[in-house]
Amino acid sequence: MSTPIFVQDVTLRDGMHAVRHRISTADVARIVAALDRAGVDAIEVAHGDGLAGGSLNYGPGSHSDWAWIEAAASVLERARLTTLLLPGVGTIHDLRHAYDLGVRSVRVATPYGAHCVYVTDSGGRLTMNDVAARVRAYRDVLRPETEIGIHAHENLSLSVANSVVAVENGCLRVDASLAGHGAGAGTAHWRPSSRSPTSPASTTAATCSPSRTPPTTWSVHSRTARSGSTAKPSPSATRASTRPSCGTPKPPRRAMAWTCVTSSWSADAEVW
Repeated sequence: MSTPIFVQDVTLRDGMHAVRHRISTADVARIVAALDRAGVDAIEVAHGDGLAGGSLNYGPGSHSDWAWIEAAASVLERARLTTLLLPGVGTIHDLRHAYDLGVRSVRVATPYGAHCVYVTDSGGRLTMNDVAARVRAYRDVLRPETEIGIHAHENLSLSVANSVVAVENGCLRVDASLAGHGAGAGTAHWRPSSRSPTSPASTTAATCSPSRTPPTTWSVHSRTARSGSTAKPSPSATRASTRPSCGTPKPPRRAMAWTCVTSSWSADAEVW
């Protein structure tokens, strides 16, 4: 029996670190189109350090975030387009512009009121027991409808194992990338299951609301493994992103004022 998970691909955001934030818009479009056809649930696109991260401090990118995001949006048909914003680096103006270009999920460092809390191990230091303990601790204090995510790195060669353990303990969202592309030692490598991600045999029941598109069934493959919770955020819970509430139709591009966007989006928090 398959376990439902929500795969967020971070090849074109976390993976930007591995190529010094230098990739052509043509390659972005080609990769996004392939990921979309494969059935990935969400695709994250930005400089490795998020919107406006291209600078002397963080390293200039070969293109602007807007050029990359526009290239991704031009070929997307089903996956959710996501990005990253670090307060102090990106601004609310960047967030508004990203929304205008088609972004519907943004990681921001404001976890309060989140609907999905992540165990984020960007340093790659957690073992399987560490991950299991953290996921169970979250489950003990979060509302049943609050999702849990995992963002694991390969420093101890445990990114895939940690992701699997997280799912076994109740995690729904899994961050992964093509060929483990990511900062440092890389992230979890994934591959789609042998069946078509759109076939009834390889999809699962909706886990959030009846109107939500069911998450795809995936297998995580080894190589080189971050929405409104009312639980009081811990001091370490500093990462977050926003996305449409489950069942909310995707609004037309450039058709909604920011006040409507914020009222219709929910937040996805990450522990950093």
